[in-house]
Amino acid sequence: MFSDIFATWNGVLEDMSDVKELVPELFYLPEVLTNENSIDFGTTQLGGKLDTVKLPAWAESPVDFVHKHRMALESEYVSANLHEWIDLIFGYKQQGKEAIAANNVFFYITYEWDSRGAAIN
Repeated sequence: MFSDIFATWNGVLEDMSDVKELVPELFYLPEVLTNENSIDFGTTQLGGKLDTVKLPAWAESPVDFVHKHRMALESEYVSANLHEWIDLIFGYKQQGKEAIAANNVFFYITYEWDSRGAAIN
C-alpha cells in the first residue's frame, strides 16, 4: 500500500524493479492522500498503521502537496521538456542505440502494446 511519498520516491530511485506511476489524482484531488473514512487498511511490513499518506517535508498539507505538484506539472520547464520523457517511455529512445545514448534505464516492456502500437493499461 502507498503510505509515504518520500519513502516511495526513495524506493523508486534505489530499486529498478520498483516501478510506480503518478496517477492523475495526485495533481487535483488532495483527498486521495487522506483516510477521511477511517478505513482500516492494515499495517505495513514494519507494523506501522496504514492511514493518511505521509507527505514530504516541503508539503504543509495534502492541499499544499497537490497544489505544488500541479504547479510543477504546469510549469514552463515541463511544457518545454515533456516530449523528452515521452520519447524515453513510449518513443524512439525506448530501445536500442537511442536508448543507450539517452541513458534510458526504463524497462521497455513495462507497458504492454496492442497491434496498433498503443499502450494497453
